[in-house]
Amino acid sequence: MTHPAETTIRLDDMPSHPSKSTSALITTHPISSPSKPASLLSGASFLVFLSNSLILTTTSYFIVVLSLTILSSTNDGIVTIRRWSYIRSSEEGFTGLSLLWTSLPTLTFSLLGFLMGWVFKDVIELTPFLELYRGPVRGDRSAVLVDYRTEPRLWVVPRALRRGHWLVAVLMVAMLGYAAAVVPLSAHLLETRLLRVAEVQGEGARQVSGFVTGRLSAEADYGRAMEIASAREVYGGGGGEFARWMNGEYVFPTFAAAGRAWPENSTVTIQGVRGYTGALGGCGFVEADKYRISEAGRVGNSTGNGTTTVTVTAGRVVGVSGVDGGCLIKLDLEVEDGKYDLYFGSGVYQCPEGQSNSTRPPVFFLMAWPVTTPGLNSSSLALSTRMLSCQPEYRTALGSLAISTANSELPINGFSNISSTDTWTPQAGFEKAILTAKSTSASAAGSRARVQTTAFGNLVLARFDITKRDPARPWSENDVDTEKDLQAGLIESAQTIFKSVILSSLSSMGRDESKWPLGAKENLRLVTTDIDVERLFVFFPVAVFIMAALFLVAVMAVAASMVSREMRNRNVSLPANVLAYHGMLHDCGDLHQVAAAVHDPDPDGDFSEAAKKQWNVKSALFHIEVEGARRRLHAQGLQWRGGNT
Repeated sequence: MTHPAETTIRLDDMPSHPSKSTSALITTHPISSPSKPASLLSGASFLVFLSNSLILTTTSYFIVVLSLTILSSTNDGIVTIRRWSYIRSSEEGFTGLSLLWTSLPTLTFSLLGFLMGWVFKDVIELTPFLELYRGPVRGDRSAVLVDYRTEPRLWVVPRALRRGHWLVAVLMVAMLGYAAAVVPLSAHLLETRLLRVAEVQGEGARQVSGFVTGRLSAEADYGRAMEIASAREVYGGGGGEFARWMNGEYVFPTFAAAGRAWPENSTVTIQGVRGYTGALGGCGFVEADKYRISEAGRVGNSTGNGTTTVTVTAGRVVGVSGVDGGCLIKLDLEVEDGKYDLYFGSGVYQCPEGQSNSTRPPVFFLMAWPVTTPGLNSSSLALSTRMLSCQPEYRTALGSLAISTANSELPINGFSNISSTDTWTPQAGFEKAILTAKSTSASAAGSRARVQTTAFGNLVLARFDITKRDPARPWSENDVDTEKDLQAGLIESAQTIFKSVILSSLSSMGRDESKWPLGAKENLRLVTTDIDVERLFVFFPVAVFIMAALFLVAVMAVAASMVSREMRNRNVSLPANVLAYHGMLHDCGDLHQVAAAVHDPDPDGDFSEAAKKQWNVKSALFHIEVEGARRRLHAQGLQWRGGNT
């Protein structure tokens, strides 16, 4: 076959059916190629453009993911999606906005995968042709016998490694790995989390009621306060309506929203709120030699360890008296044999003016229980006693009150940022009124003991039994090992019940709404709303994985770009169609004769396999030599080695 531009080529004479003794052939044949530079849109030039675009795109993706990760970790998320209160409205539970952080990343990384596959696929397919331009190469490692387009993708990797096409193997693994891991995981790159944020509302609260502490007097009825304290401290309940505006430490004025309503499921912090409280401080047990128990002139004897034992006549009133810190202790007990297992009384110290260390006199609690005394007649009782003394304290604190709008029954969520404290004073006789109020029950709640006590003492013993003492153990069986625990438990119970009664008394009796008109400017308070919002975050583990994958893709894109530049410089391209393949084969006379011989009658199976059996196509060397605008395909060492023809 000749062409107008073909140079003179010598071919050894070959029979139509060559013999095994045919000598080695070295032939050169021209291959048509363009004589002018390729345009941007032509084969290898366009591949260079695509590979450079892949480098820029991958780098941009990496920078974006890194920036979003840093922003997410330093700014508590990227952006606020919606408020937590949306869950209250069913029609706002899901919106099309959710697609932005679920489907958009997958779409974006799928587009990158499309560009990557385009570039890597072209490099893989052109690599066997590039081998022909680089120099003599075996037929089984070049486009003479290799076509990656027709091979299954899973087989490309091991075959490319066997042929020495390392870049082909790496690019194919990258394509498969990206499609199998990066694209699916990108759907989890962004996630939403609930976050509590603060929003300043200005004067968003108005005070509805205040306190008149003078209502806590000696004549008031504290039955309701006792019930609230019992529900809260003994039975673990909420305390009802009157307990809504108090916590375990303070009781607060009531507030309502000023202007717009407070958002649901949020925490509203009101500035400048004054809380009121009361407590028992400086509690300790009185030494036995500072008081005595007497009846009809008979005085009890101290036996040490804070215990006073006295023998009294059953059914008689005994007197407890003494002096502690310059103040008089005085209490009467009516004892009866066999009726009570414990006597628990309480009272207030009687202090001369200026004698007490505080503006309020101390209070005391006396515990007495029968003990067994040998030789005691049936009409007498032996009592063992303990006396606890505490100092009442009443104070106020100015701070920030946090209210939870998610819980309408118990709105108080905290009291913090206390800036100043002060004291308040109930009316004289208040302590005596709450300590000596009669009990409506003959036994302390939670205890099997029969107790003579007051309503206040009943609550103290009920909590004391529940928290510290085995109700089945008689009071007379207390031993030295449990004495300190019992004393600590009694102090804790007395302090807890006293504070709860003070708070309950202020809440149920001390509130006054008449002094707080709704429109008064001085009743407005600054408000900060802490609300749960849904914010968009970057899921850090997925982000790290994707950034690592993008870095590897960028490195491989650089390698693909270098190879594509070499292909452009050598003007490597795939034949456009079947006719172009035929022209390339026809221009190489040796391969043309191979094809002609294999297609003689009775071919041995598949064309390629038949050619490899009859000719040493696998081991022969091929390369394309560039001469100016010409491309010449060289075949070296191509021999016929027999077979069916």
